[in-house]
Amino acid sequence: MFRIVPAFFVVILFAVGIIGSLFTTVSFLEYVKDPITWNYLKGLAFFRLQYNLPGVFLSNPYPGAINGSLWTIPYEIALYSIPAFVLMLRGTWRRVIRYVFFMLWAFGIFSVLKWPTFLWGHTIPVLQLNMYHAVNFGLFFLAGSLLYVYKDVISLKSVPFLLCLIVWIVSFFTPYRVIANYIVVPYIILFVATSQLFVFKPIQRIPDISYGLYLYAFPVQQSLAALYGARLSVSGFALLSLCATIPFAWLSWKYIEEPSLRRRNIHKKY
Repeated sequence: MFRIVPAFFVVILFAVGIIGSLFTTVSFLEYVKDPITWNYLKGLAFFRLQYNLPGVFLSNPYPGAINGSLWTIPYEIALYSIPAFVLMLRGTWRRVIRYVFFMLWAFGIFSVLKWPTFLWGHTIPVLQLNMYHAVNFGLFFLAGSLLYVYKDVISLKSVPFLLCLIVWIVSFFTPYRVIANYIVVPYIILFVATSQLFVFKPIQRIPDISYGLYLYAFPVQQSLAALYGARLSVSGFALLSLCATIPFAWLSWKYIEEPSLRRRNIHKKY
């Protein structure tokens, strides 16, 4: 949360203040007065995302959208709010919550298999989140949470990792691929993320610009498409997009995300 929220706020303001004002085809006064511009800022509330700004990128191959990548952020915010709630619990309630997590995880798998059409067609009230996406992301989140809660019982070791990897690969050729994803993939990911076998010290010293790449790649690509259109090959466009996005991602890490994470660590000390 400390990393996600501040950088998300900045990219919303960046879209309205920089991208929109530079690329809009309407006058600056019309742009500022248009309700669509102000509605875009409602995205700062996480669950009211809007993807277009007046007169911006309308002639692009993918017309109108400013930053389509942001659609996952409300789901992340909702899920990361769960541990914050759990931390407020004490004693017996905190012990009970692990069983609640397990029941929700099991019921979630059942609902995805049994009622996928229903989930796709409905949204969560108030939050306006698609139920299928919420359950799908939530299952992986809950699985990771359960692996952490039961870390004394379910340890991350090489043999179970290899077994999970085999089960996952074999599941590609069976009707049980979806179930396997929810059960074994979280274990595989956490093992790879924490095992010394997969740690590369030089990579750890590189600034973590992954979130910044996620936030800025879409608006940078849309900007380049508006400037160069079809004059670039697919490979040339991909390379130019990457090179143009990296500086924004680095700035986001250096001046927004990293300082926010440092403040989190300071708060923990006190």
